[in-house]
Amino acid sequence: MFHDALGDWADGETQFNAKKASDPDTLDHWLGLVQCQQRLGKLDEVLKNVFEALGKGIPPGRNSGCVNKLQALGIAAAWRLGKWSHLRKLLELSHVKNPDTLLGSVLLAMSEKHYEEIDTLLVQIRDQLSSVVATASAMSQRMYNTIVQLSLLHDVEAVVKTLRTDMPADKHKAQLEQLLRVWDLRIRPVATSFDHCDLILALHRSMLRIIESTFVAQNEAESLWLVREQGRLVLQAAKALRKARRFHAAKLAALDAERLEQQFAFVEHAKACWALGERHEAIAVLESGIGSHDAASDSSSALGSSGPAADRAPASQDCGADVIVVQNFVLDTKSKAFRPVKVRLLLARWVEIVGTKPSQDILAMYTGIIEQQQPPWEKACFHTARFCDRMTGPIKAYLELAIEYYSKALCCGTKFFHQSMQRMLSLWLGFGVAAQESSISEELATCFDAVNNRMLKLAKALPAYQFLAALPQLLSRIDHTNAKVRMVMDVILTRVFCAYPKQTIWHLMPVKSCSVKSRADRISKFLSKIKSDPSKEHLRKLIAEADELSDELQKLRPHHELCNDFKALDGMTNLEMIIPLQSSMTVIMPASTETLASHNPFPRDLPTIASFCDQIEVMQSLQRPCKITIKGSDGRDYNMLCKAGDDLNIDSRMMLFFSVVNKLLSKDPDARKRGLHIGIYAVTPLNEECGLIECVLSETG
Repeated sequence: MFHDALGDWADGETQFNAKKASDPDTLDHWLGLVQCQQRLGKLDEVLKNVFEALGKGIPPGRNSGCVNKLQALGIAAAWRLGKWSHLRKLLELSHVKNPDTLLGSVLLAMSEKHYEEIDTLLVQIRDQLSSVVATASAMSQRMYNTIVQLSLLHDVEAVVKTLRTDMPADKHKAQLEQLLRVWDLRIRPVATSFDHCDLILALHRSMLRIIESTFVAQNEAESLWLVREQGRLVLQAAKALRKARRFHAAKLAALDAERLEQQFAFVEHAKACWALGERHEAIAVLESGIGSHDAASDSSSALGSSGPAADRAPASQDCGADVIVVQNFVLDTKSKAFRPVKVRLLLARWVEIVGTKPSQDILAMYTGIIEQQQPPWEKACFHTARFCDRMTGPIKAYLELAIEYYSKALCCGTKFFHQSMQRMLSLWLGFGVAAQESSISEELATCFDAVNNRMLKLAKALPAYQFLAALPQLLSRIDHTNAKVRMVMDVILTRVFCAYPKQTIWHLMPVKSCSVKSRADRISKFLSKIKSDPSKEHLRKLIAEADELSDELQKLRPHHELCNDFKALDGMTNLEMIIPLQSSMTVIMPASTETLASHNPFPRDLPTIASFCDQIEVMQSLQRPCKITIKGSDGRDYNMLCKAGDDLNIDSRMMLFFSVVNKLLSKDPDARKRGLHIGIYAVTPLNEECGLIECVLSETG
């Protein structure tokens, strides 16, 4: 279907309705209409139109394909809605018996307690699925679909066994609870495949509906519990529908979950409205939902406690006026107690986008979440900082607050690290330039001093690996004109170099050799200071090795053997310098805040340069780079291209950009499913005319 490809089923419904009205005897129009309504989640309309279409008195054999498809859609809609009388009527008509239609027969038999008939039907379904297994390829989509259907049969059998068993109410509920736990575990592997997830959740809900109708007269409390469990499954389905971009169906499912009194179902309802462009309605639903669920009392407990680790030290706290502390901590953002906090942040973000409130009121919404939440939540800090960053007005009105909340976000986690760090540094460095102007007011000068003092605190408090990841940005402004900014930069650079000297030295080498004299002098002075410090004696050898290696590699030219023409390079063995590989130079951020302060960004022993092979290979490209082989301390050989006559700083920045693009692609479900990513490799400039490029194997081998 054309509309199926575009995902515009609402427009398809309108068009097929018009075609059906003008030519009601063409079943293709009815089929198209029913398929669009099924995609939109309008199952009642599906049933109505299926019965109307099948009542047209079509002669036998004519349009049999459309008839079979209409019957299958009607059967699925009937059992999903729990309309067993409609399902019985459809199954009494002549229809193709395949696993999908036979599943409807099984559910009807369950609702009528015809358990012997169920056994026969399950055998028929298994026979049909076995024939598919015998002919389908092991890795095909057809085989995967069959496996999902077989797992559904297992679920059906488990429920039938429960219905047949005569036991006390308490034991019966315990057995059902165990069954639901198993279902929850088994739904996770298929959560990324919407069609399978939707089918499984719909079947589970229908079976719970049957169980509820069976035991409603026996135990009212158990019946109410089953209704709540149905609501939970419907809410799961609404979320899956929204992620699959079936927003109309998601909205209807969320409304159904609200009818079943599922707590926080209004959030899915609001998100579906927002996705459909109904922004004011989405905000109204959120505000109404917060009030109706007594969010004030719920949030007070959530804001004061976020799980069992809430009483541990927060990740970021200002101790007096001088110290910022970063510690490991645990924040369970997936707990039920944390939901009101997430809803409030979502409401603040939407109100900001729509602009329904003044800026100060929006800022108060953001800061209210941060001030009451302990331990702090990185996401709330980040969005508050971004809002302050976008605020209009005098520079002091937003810049100081933006830097403050960006810094808090960095102290609370690394999920938004790249956005927070990059923007915080840009604001700080730009403010430092503005503070040099003679026309700056006393108020702004005081503001800059406050900002610079906060950056000094961060320079001493933030884990060094965070600054290492931002080192290229810092080094590009290493010759900043503001002396106060340069002082903070020296503190940062010293911390990073002392913590991760083997990575940092590769970043410093090209700056030391750059043509901008002010930058080169700054790095030369910094390295001289390090070498003259008795407490940093262990770094002296590393700096000396880097200087010598850089000089020798810059001399490397085609048609030479290292053993004959580059005695110095050939004699450089067992260096402390790591081989500049992508895996060795990339900072790995912590997966959770539990190791925020103590995280090791390079968890394995990185190979250092043991020696150089005495042969080079000249590549037949325009610049004719030399391919050299470095023997690593781990016994492996690593190939690198030494490229002269070209500035690799641009290539190096492009690799950083591609790594950010890969992170964005990894967060997108469609991109993950298609395996989209950009192949990256290490590019290490030595100066503005020479550098090393990591040789990597192609993905085809």
